[in-house]
Amino acid sequence: MTTEPTKESYRPLIEIERLEPYLKFPSGLTIKQAKQNAKALKKAQNISQTEAMKIVCWGNGLIDVKDYSQSIDKLVSNTFGRSSKSFGFIKKAEEIKGVWWYKNDDETEHYESIVTSTTSLNRYNEDEEANQFITCLVEHLNNENEQKNKEARFLQAVRDCIAFLGHDFYRIYGGKSLASIESIDDIDINVEKLLFDGSGSGGSKLMSYALASCYNSLYTARLLMQEALEIKFKNDEQGQFDISNKEGRENLASCVNDYQEFGVMCYNLDKPNKDIIKRLLDNYHGW
Repeated sequence: MTTEPTKESYRPLIEIERLEPYLKFPSGLTIKQAKQNAKALKKAQNISQTEAMKIVCWGNGLIDVKDYSQSIDKLVSNTFGRSSKSFGFIKKAEEIKGVWWYKNDDETEHYESIVTSTTSLNRYNEDEEANQFITCLVEHLNNENEQKNKEARFLQAVRDCIAFLGHDFYRIYGGKSLASIESIDDIDINVEKLLFDGSGSGGSKLMSYALASCYNSLYTARLLMQEALEIKFKNDEQGQFDISNKEGRENLASCVNDYQEFGVMCYNLDKPNKDIIKRLLDNYHGW
């Protein structure tokens, strides 16, 4: 349930110790594993635990920290894609009522909050209560961060696809460059030009079809059907098509461009372009 804190409630940040079980280094290493590695390194190299933790931080993606304490905010940012000051508990009379987070990691923005039922919890077990709220919050933050990452990966796949195809079928809103935009909504594609202009290779036709389908699948399907009908009319020297005629429908399929079919794409694309297609598929979230 979504709620807003009342005047009697307040919103403290969550203690880092409570977040540690969920935090990860850029390498994917957990804090628990990092401390175990540091302990082994301390023994093997005869150095302090502080020095060992610093070395572990360096070896797992945090190369600019002077000690472990400097890594905490970076670990929160790496795990959740936001600052540790952008979320926390909702408390009233020292009792945890829920958790809150800012929408865009910006303290000037509105916050969102959730409250979960605690009727089944022991009212005197504050740690258990806090952990249930944190688990709920972490799930939300992870989902939100993964969505942001998918959007970024999809945008990069689109950039790579455009780099392969050329730059004459789209425009960027606001006079920005393709490299500087942060959202696919800044790209406006001329689907007809993308699909039918030029006489590129089979690979180009396949990639054009993939990008057009991502941009507007229904319009792409309409254009391809229209093209197939025009080819059939030209071949048959007829200006109409009886859709109730089974043989005519089967013949229409032969007028569809082979390089605008998924099976041909799987068989013919080279490894770099298959990688682009995979990233488009894995990270597609609408356009």
